[in-house]
Amino acid sequence: KGLSLLFSVCIYFCNGWEYPCTYTSSNGDYFDFSPLSDCSQNGYQVQGNGAIYQVNICNGLTANLTAAVTQTTTNGFGQIDYYNSGLAESVKFSDDPSGKGVVMTYTEGDATGCSSPRSSSFSFICDETVDNMQIRSTGESTQCTYNFEITTKYACPISPSSAQLNLCPVNVYVVPHTHDDVGWIWQIDKLYT
Repeated sequence: KGLSLLFSVCIYFCNGWEYPCTYTSSNGDYFDFSPLSDCSQNGYQVQGNGAIYQVNICNGLTANLTAAVTQTTTNGFGQIDYYNSGLAESVKFSDDPSGKGVVMTYTEGDATGCSSPRSSSFSFICDETVDNMQIRSTGESTQCTYNFEITTKYACPISPSSAQLNLCPVNVYVVPHTHDDVGWIWQIDKLYT
C-alpha cells in the first residue's frame, strides 16, 4: 500500500499576532502606532485606581492572548482578581473629541461585576521628544470603562510614505505526520473482522 505523507501547517498565535495599528483621521492625518506594540506580548504595566493594568498596543498579552488590556485587583479576602479589560481584536480608532489626536478603544472585556463588558480607552498625545511612550491611568469614565493617556512621538501625524510598519514576526510550525497506519488504510469494519 502506498505511503501517504501529510504536512500540517499551524500558525502559532503566542508570538506575533498583531492587530490593525494605523489610522487616518477625518482631516487626513495619518498615524502609525505599530512601533508601540510589544512583540514579546508582555506589554506595559500601569497602576491606577487600586489596580494594576497590563497593556499592549495593537497586540495581545501572553497571560491572555486575546486581551490587549488586563486588570488585576486584590479583593476584600486578599485574593487576586484578574479581568480581561478589552479584546485585542476589538480595537477601534477615532478622532479625539478635542481635535488634538487619536483615541484607541478596546471593548468586549469581562463583564464580571459590571453592568456591561469592560472596555479600555487610550487617548494619544503627540510629543516628538518621547521616543517610546509614557502611559498613565486617568480613571474610569463610567463603571468598568478604563481610561489612559499615552504620550509618544507616534501620536504625531506622519505621511503614509514615511510610515515604518513594525510588524511582529509570526511563528509558523510545519508538523509532518503520516496516515500510513492501519486505521487510516483500513476502514473500521475491516479492522475487527
